[in-house]
Amino acid sequence: MAEILKNTIGLGIRDNSLTAVELAKKKNDFDVVNYSHLSLDPGIVDENSILINPEAFKLAVKKLLKEGREGEIKSSNVIISIPEEKTFSHYLEIPAEDANDHEAILKYAKSIIPIELSEAVMDYKRLKRAAGKKEVAFDFVATQRSIVNPLIDTLQSIGLTVVAVDVDKNSLMRVCQHCTKSKKSSMLIEIDDERSMLSVKGDCGTSHTLSLSLGEKPLIEKIQQELDIESAAKAKSILQEAENEPNPKSEEVIAAQVLLNEFYETVLQKARELQQQNQQEGCSDIETLFIVELGRKWAGLKEVLKKNFPKAKLLEQFENHFYHSSFLNTLDYQGIFESAPFPHQLN
Repeated sequence: MAEILKNTIGLGIRDNSLTAVELAKKKNDFDVVNYSHLSLDPGIVDENSILINPEAFKLAVKKLLKEGREGEIKSSNVIISIPEEKTFSHYLEIPAEDANDHEAILKYAKSIIPIELSEAVMDYKRLKRAAGKKEVAFDFVATQRSIVNPLIDTLQSIGLTVVAVDVDKNSLMRVCQHCTKSKKSSMLIEIDDERSMLSVKGDCGTSHTLSLSLGEKPLIEKIQQELDIESAAKAKSILQEAENEPNPKSEEVIAAQVLLNEFYETVLQKARELQQQNQQEGCSDIETLFIVELGRKWAGLKEVLKKNFPKAKLLEQFENHFYHSSFLNTLDYQGIFESAPFPHQLN
């Protein structure tokens, strides 16, 4: 991967936007040297990665690269990032005698990957072997060629070459750990407008992820529905007051606080489940909680997490990023460049 990094960009593809981040290697780190973000019209990309209108997509990518904040982005090699929902991730232990046999490993993979291997782009990583265990652990990740290939072919038609594919949660977790220089167990909690993702990376090599339909938009819709509020703007205002007012007098705000606390409790419950799973596999307690937020700052949630994970260090902000507004994207693509799966397995 080192050679292609000289002229490579990270490209994030979602149903409503495209993001490009150009990075430069600097000793043992990366600097963001250019960035571009573009909103997509409906009907171009669906479900975050599914290409619907290739011609419109090509025009959008060209515009994206031409309108970089530091001028035109001219890099031609591309690492694309696909959502966790479009991949299959599995942890598997196999007998030590088969651990160095690629064909044997593929046979084990067939039992856990719910698609034919001929239809998949797959990669795997050998994990640290626990003392006294006869089995060797592997972390498998795969995605469908029917998702990746149309993106590769369309980008190639405008002179761009896809050199690797990464998964959102993997790249983000890697760079979070890179920021702390820690190899201890950590948990990532990412909350955007429509969903939440919890991911734990154990120091024994295991990793697990949960994706929840929890975010500001679903919560506002629930407040509207249960409190019979016609306007989404009014429901959002009530949510804001519920979060900031410790002793509200309005019945609507009190009811919204109940729904807000239910949101916090759901996230906390899932975080505890991941921590328990991490401990059962022989990993250490969570040392660091990374909180990545898009939009609303969930102050109450942070207090709940601090109270229930008293030994963990909570980190919600990273410094020295080129564009603070592109915080999440910068993290994603620094991670992609460090260690993307699927390199050179795309043909």
